[in-house]
Amino acid sequence: MDFSNFPHTIEGPDVNIIRDEELRTYVIEMLRAESRISFPKSSDNRYLVLQFRYQSKFISFQVKVLDSSNVYRTITASNNRSTVKIVKDEAAIPLVLTSNSWQILKIDIEDVLTRCFGTSLVVSKSVVVEGITRLSKIYFEGEDYSDAQLPKFLRVVG
Repeated sequence: MDFSNFPHTIEGPDVNIIRDEELRTYVIEMLRAESRISFPKSSDNRYLVLQFRYQSKFISFQVKVLDSSNVYRTITASNNRSTVKIVKDEAAIPLVLTSNSWQILKIDIEDVLTRCFGTSLVVSKSVVVEGITRLSKIYFEGEDYSDAQLPKFLRVVG
């Protein structure tokens, strides 16, 4: 799989593209806690959706957004947190993962901004993934679609 035309920045060691036998497709494999990949992507859709394999290690997903008060904010979901922490323009929220398997995470960015800062989403600017995991899909959606409503290439179940 060639990512040369797909905007991304790899920071840290051991980020590879491999074929996952369970999904029967190519995925991004991140092998170290300091492995990090960033995707600069502007989207005004409220939901960030990630399909990833939890490997019983620490992982975090970060989205940088511009909100209705014209402030850039950072929302981080991580399984190394147990409580919500809001400091100035940053919100850190716990991510509870229990099984060592493929997961779907859907973050309602609009809801997080409203609850944490009393603002609404204007645009998401980037997504960063850090830690030990495998990534299959990252995308934004405007509505909360069920798996059956998605195009086949985005579905979890064929």
